[in-house]
Amino acid sequence: MKKTLVVLTAAFFSIFQNNALRAETGLEQLESSAQGVEISVPKAAFAGGGSSEAGIPGSFVKAADKAFRGNANYITLYAMPSPHAMDWKNLATLVFSFARNQAAVSLTKQTHAIGHVAFEIGCTLPDGRRTLVVSGQVPKDKDSMGGFTEQAKAGAGYSAFFGYVPGRLQTQEQLETELDTLSNEANEVAFLTLKVSPQSCLEAQRYIKAYDDEGVSTRYGLGVRPLYKEGGGCANVGVSVVEVAGPADFERLSSPWGRTFYVPQELLGDAQNNVGLGDVASYWKYDWTKKPAGEHKKLFFYDPDLIYKWIRAAGAGSERYMVNKSAGLTLDYTSSSSPTQWWRTDN
Repeated sequence: MKKTLVVLTAAFFSIFQNNALRAETGLEQLESSAQGVEISVPKAAFAGGGSSEAGIPGSFVKAADKAFRGNANYITLYAMPSPHAMDWKNLATLVFSFARNQAAVSLTKQTHAIGHVAFEIGCTLPDGRRTLVVSGQVPKDKDSMGGFTEQAKAGAGYSAFFGYVPGRLQTQEQLETELDTLSNEANEVAFLTLKVSPQSCLEAQRYIKAYDDEGVSTRYGLGVRPLYKEGGGCANVGVSVVEVAGPADFERLSSPWGRTFYVPQELLGDAQNNVGLGDVASYWKYDWTKKPAGEHKKLFFYDPDLIYKWIRAAGAGSERYMVNKSAGLTLDYTSSSSPTQWWRTDN
């Protein structure tokens, strides 16, 4: 049993990918090593996670133009859920929920095994011209995610959650092509549009340009912080764009989207403290949602699944729209947003 836990733990550190995942990564290791574990994958199409089937060319742009791109100054988040909700309670539930989602990726043409968040920023310049930025943070390529596994094997332990691998920003063409498919399927993507002030909009565009120009986008990770130039994961970067735009109630708005975990110091490997996979496996069912009494490090990140669910559930005071078969929500911060500082140095 101990050997099985070690192998499952190793497989776990390849889970942070937002792009289409390959069957030969964590899933095959799980299936070959955990003989007593049955991974059940329904034959019906999944709600969430996306499909890799071809879409309707140009259909997203046409629908977006009608739904939200007519706003003078706005930020829109695209929230794409995982095929099944990830269970983050402990390492065991996380590994097995990921295995189920990766099976969906490999067997039913789903994408985004742990969900994905992308964004667009549409602004009106003082002379009336429009500028549009459409992007999202992803790993550099399909092989980049192996860096997390290598970190864990080298003794990083849970420090891999705070590390990074090569990353990049997606192009507008890539995202609009993907959304030609996803927006035409129910429950595959939801949109959140925030109308913001002209100053907030342009500052958000300046921020994401600097994020890319200064190489921050080359560092992809779960626990790294975009506004501190550490790098970013997809949802952390998307929400950082909103934070820079400065909606007056940002903390209240974003609090339902985040997850916080507490990692015991003994699980954080470094040059002086080698944390092997066996050490990590001994915490297989440790509930890291509870703050421990001993020394620890806090891990915080925004979750695509939580953002997606919040958009779908938002009620009073919300303006609804549709992008093909996908739901959208508009919030008006035109008169209640002002740019906030970025490239922060506080803790």
